[in-house]
Amino acid sequence: FLIHIIAQITNCKKHILQIFEDNDGPGHDEEKVRERMTFCINYHRTIISYTESVYAVFNLVLIIHISVTSLIFGVTLYLITKVETYADKSRYSLQLAGWIALLFITCYYGQRIITESVTIADAAYQSLWYNGPVSLQKNVKLMIMRGQRPLKLNVASIGVISLETFVGVRLTWSF
Repeated sequence: FLIHIIAQITNCKKHILQIFEDNDGPGHDEEKVRERMTFCINYHRTIISYTESVYAVFNLVLIIHISVTSLIFGVTLYLITKVETYADKSRYSLQLAGWIALLFITCYYGQRIITESVTIADAAYQSLWYNGPVSLQKNVKLMIMRGQRPLKLNVASIGVISLETFVGVRLTWSF
């Protein structure tokens, strides 16, 4: 789901960059530009709504995932320090590495959504908005303002799922 959100944001940016492009010869057809603008605004709203829905569905799952991962980190690190044989230490170390990888993947895609979502504002700014009608220029400004607020994977009591969260979890058990 997270990769799908990133792909939709990328596609939306491509459409935004094409709003004011003149493909039909000299002069802008204001009605076509207005249709493209309306499509992009609705597309961006749909992405935001879909993202919020996905986050609402997976909120509890992510709370459980992060909590269980933290518990497993602690238990596995304890076992690594207590076992005597090299084989057991290796086995527990590999298990810990797998759990770290799972947490990293989740945090990485959360960070990608944050990063990609703010590039919507960049795409709107990079479009040829200054060549369009004044009424549509105002719409672009509003799109830029909304695009500057990142889409964040907020988990109720834990916070935003991002690489910053991963580093925070990583630092809590490093000693």
